[in-house]
Amino acid sequence: MDFSPLLSRKILQISGADRKNFLQGLVTCDINQLSEDSCLYGLFLTPKGRIKTPFFLFEKDNYFLMDLPSTKIEEIQKYLLRMKLRNQIDLAFSPLKAFACSSRENLNKTVQKIALDPRFPALGWRGLYKTSEQDNIINGKSDAIYKQYLSKNGILEDDLILSREEENYPSELNLDFLNAISWTKGCYTGQEVTARFYHRSLTKRRLMPLENTSSIKIDSLERSYLNDKDGAKAGEIIYADPSGTLLALIEKKYWDEPVIFLKETSLKIQKPNFFHCA
Repeated sequence: MDFSPLLSRKILQISGADRKNFLQGLVTCDINQLSEDSCLYGLFLTPKGRIKTPFFLFEKDNYFLMDLPSTKIEEIQKYLLRMKLRNQIDLAFSPLKAFACSSRENLNKTVQKIALDPRFPALGWRGLYKTSEQDNIINGKSDAIYKQYLSKNGILEDDLILSREEENYPSELNLDFLNAISWTKGCYTGQEVTARFYHRSLTKRRLMPLENTSSIKIDSLERSYLNDKDGAKAGEIIYADPSGTLLALIEKKYWDEPVIFLKETSLKIQKPNFFHCA
């Protein structure tokens, strides 16, 4: 994966003396683990524990830079302003842009922040760069190609997560395996439900990539139900990538099966490298 500007994302700058304690009570990741050389992946949840939006968080000088899906940045800004009460924080839209890349070598001087992707090291690097009128894209690949790259690694891109807004719990999309949730920090919105899923092993389905080796038309598969060899419901396809990768929510009893079926057509289950659930 080359340098890939992610033009579907925008950056929210969060400053002020109370910024760390303020965010700590609202998000799933542990803000205390953030440093100038790292990046965090986290979530805003609803009180019922469902996903409101994912984000990446960087620290620079005396402020945070929150990398959000562009469709969510104004909503999150309003939410933070509503929750700030007497906390000393200031919010502003940053002109920086998000990017992903496989190597930090030979990067343009416009790069302002870069850190290993906190979800899974094999994904490479995430960062922020400064654009100019002459160089708005910097030899980048499109968001669509990066979406395909994530899909092949068994990860649902953030915009796809938002397409299922408030429909899934974090663990169903493997976000607990992707370092989006701290199990040692204090309270945050949605924690009670999230902790219950974790400690009581309540997750009944999880996201899995499937290999489509058949002649079935890809764009007709989303929201298609999967079955086992006896015809019982086993899961649901939620994303069909043009490259041939399918992402599906698979029921727990089939997580260790080699194949699953779409009617009579077999699809190979490709358990992600980060998947460590029995």
